[in-house]
Amino acid sequence: MFGFRMDLPVLRGDHIQWKLIDARAVLLDIDEGIMLKLDESGTMIWLEIDGKKSGRDIALSLMGSFKVERNRVEKDVGVFLKKLLKEEAIEFVKRKG
Repeated sequence: MFGFRMDLPVLRGDHIQWKLIDARAVLLDIDEGIMLKLDESGTMIWLEIDGKKSGRDIALSLMGSFKVERNRVEKDVGVFLKKLLKEEAIEFVKRKG
């Protein structure tokens, strides 16, 4: 695994099953048997993770949903993505080159 980078595309882990329950994402790590329940903001971020968008792209797409400055949204998205990375729920897509 390499360091956290907001400029790299983010991909959901293959071993993570998830579904929306009452408009909140519930993640299940099928390898470890661990369940994560996301809050509204976390769910919004999770739904943006598609293997193409970077953390920075996700932050920019969510700016319209939150009435806060860009730096704040990028920081909050970064903190959340770091937590998901620590739980091995996401990984980064290395760019070729």
